[in-house]
Amino acid sequence: MARNDQTTVEVFKGMVAELWNLRLWANRESITANKTLTHSDKSFQVLAPDAARDVLLPTEKDGLVIIVANNAAGAFALTVKEDSGTTTIATVAQDGVGIFISDGTGWSGFTVAGVVT
Repeated sequence: MARNDQTTVEVFKGMVAELWNLRLWANRESITANKTLTHSDKSFQVLAPDAARDVLLPTEKDGLVIIVANNAAGAFALTVKEDSGTTTIATVAQDGVGIFISDGTGWSGFTVAGVVT
């Protein structure tokens, strides 16, 4: 059976929901300023911004995966950028989740809205 885009999104939402339920390895944090991630930070970041904020990914490292969940109480977006802060990789809306993957020379990412509850 071939998968269409809608099926892929639903599967991804299910995976994220399971990760959300297993938050054992997540950093849960309310942020009042931009957030800069390092290689020593947890891979799953559940952030609750008080306004629109930037999240800077760590320097590129082959195979590094960072998950950013936006648990904001208001309609505040998280703009995820590479470590210099000049290139936006994706924007994670309120209740959204982004997955960011490094190949050692750059970052790729995608987001899904309406996952975090």
